[in-house]
Amino acid sequence: MNDRFKRLGIPLVFCTLFVFLLFNYLFTESNRNVFSFFTDSYLHKPPIATGHLWFVASLLGYSIVYIIFFHKIFIGFAKKAGSLTVSHIFIFTVVITVLCAAVRLKYPIGTWLIPLEPAHLPQYFLFFLAGAFFNHANWLNQLKSKYCLPFFGFAVFIYIVQRYLPDEIKNYWIKESLIKSAMCIGISIGNLALFKSYGNSTNAFVSRLSANAYGIYLVHLFIVILLQYSIINLLLNANIKFTAVVIAGILLSLLLSMLIRRSRHIRQII
Repeated sequence: MNDRFKRLGIPLVFCTLFVFLLFNYLFTESNRNVFSFFTDSYLHKPPIATGHLWFVASLLGYSIVYIIFFHKIFIGFAKKAGSLTVSHIFIFTVVITVLCAAVRLKYPIGTWLIPLEPAHLPQYFLFFLAGAFFNHANWLNQLKSKYCLPFFGFAVFIYIVQRYLPDEIKNYWIKESLIKSAMCIGISIGNLALFKSYGNSTNAFVSRLSANAYGIYLVHLFIVILLQYSIINLLLNANIKFTAVVIAGILLSLLLSMLIRRSRHIRQII
């Protein structure tokens, strides 16, 4: 937890108080004191208060809950888990679907409480737990290349089917959760199996990207917004603008992260 508080907590507090709070307070021209403004933003407009670091706040919360309630249990269960089977994945899909659908009856997508969205909380947290258990049970090493096409194909099949569902089914309360959960699991298992089988190697550029992945995540939002504003009035096709921002955003975010991480102290955090 010391590592989690350092790597997640410090960037979260810094960006929330000294970046997003300052930026929003100055540009809204609020007459309230800064403490009142922050309290209102954090409690009633959390995406504004934390920006894209709502995900970091969520991960920190998941880590605390995991360490307290699940860590020792998972280690014990992992010893008896045996091999990964399709039934494990099927049961996991059913659990996520039902929990997400039940939560969304009260908290529809787009409803936020502090820095989290209850509608997606069951999915995010259960995938977090699944990742931890996969590690303890050594299930990641059991994913083989033969899983790639079936799971990717399953995700594509679900996507195509949901496009042509009759309205009676489209409006059913569990439909949206089932489709998203099934597609998410299909894509996730497919990707893990694909890269374990065909991308389980590195080179100098990939290693540099890997070392700076967290730094890129932290700074990319500001660079992307700056790039978008700089080319918004250019008379170019939207796809060309999008491609230019993607490529320039990745490279500039990498360079900025490398520059920031030259400090030994910052490198210990990000």
